[in-house]
Amino acid sequence: MSRRLDYYRISLGFIVLIILSFIFVKKNMANDAFYGVYIGYPQGYISEFNGQHSLLKNEQGQIITPFGGRNASGAGLGEGVQNSPKANMPIPAKIEVMWFSVIENKFWQGEFLLPKDQLEKAFTQDKMLGVFTGTGGSKINKYDELIVNVAPEGKVYIYVGGFATKLIGSYQAQAIDYDWLQHVEDTWAIIDRSHIESQEEYREIAIRADKKLIDNISKNYNEDYFTPVKWTFDIKGDKKISAYAANTINGEYVHVLDNPVSQEMNSIPKEIVFDVNENNTVNRYNLVLPNMYEFYKKHFRNDELVEITVDFPRPDYCILYFKQGEKVIELEDFSSQEVNRNI
Repeated sequence: MSRRLDYYRISLGFIVLIILSFIFVKKNMANDAFYGVYIGYPQGYISEFNGQHSLLKNEQGQIITPFGGRNASGAGLGEGVQNSPKANMPIPAKIEVMWFSVIENKFWQGEFLLPKDQLEKAFTQDKMLGVFTGTGGSKINKYDELIVNVAPEGKVYIYVGGFATKLIGSYQAQAIDYDWLQHVEDTWAIIDRSHIESQEEYREIAIRADKKLIDNISKNYNEDYFTPVKWTFDIKGDKKISAYAANTINGEYVHVLDNPVSQEMNSIPKEIVFDVNENNTVNRYNLVLPNMYEFYKKHFRNDELVEITVDFPRPDYCILYFKQGEKVIELEDFSSQEVNRNI
């Protein structure tokens, strides 16, 4: 009897161990997500991420993955070049980032807490219909990128990206003193220091190569781009907007697929792609708004809703109106065209 009791105890203990192991593995898997790290900066802000002090970390400060180097994109806010392979990794709770700013001739460094719950939702739960993605109407994962942008005066902007792009945090790094040769070794693992360019030589080469972009950085970045605004988008007449996607000046790429006319956006648009229903036919149009920040700041306040209305008085002619309160202004500096919905 005692042997049988011992057997049952051992079996029960084994089953409990399996259950606990399953719960532990499942819990750890639930804290993982499939994503990669992308790095970049606004056009003209030529920078280099330090390879030893640019890290994603968990709550305990343990390293999840490093990132860094010169392969940063100068394409703009909310964009970057892939810097770590996409893989199942723990969702980060902290980020350390350090970079050398060529135009400021400074090192910047900061360590910041990340909104882990928000990241987990973005990477594991946020899905959308692929209306503007070339994937048809199928449901797809919205985000699989963590994008790290650095900007003048030590600003750091963190986004989730993929088929859409959303800002999840703005942070402030501090200027630090750091040895140039150590930075090069950190980033490129160069042992023979005799072949390393000096900091000034490095800056001169970079500035000479990208002088035009550097001279125009004020046109590509302004901290005020991140000041919230309120706007909606609609079409005049009997036609109906069924969905739209908007690139905004703060680097976000927003898809508005449900009740588009009533949705309020919070950053000034620079491009809008929208679908219009008319007589059971759906047509797609693209609006490019090149100087929207200057136009918006000149005519409107940030604290009151701006209603943007597009009008097609004839099929080949488009008018764009902006209304805030009693003020109505027509935007003249824009381009529009009908585009293929199947691309």
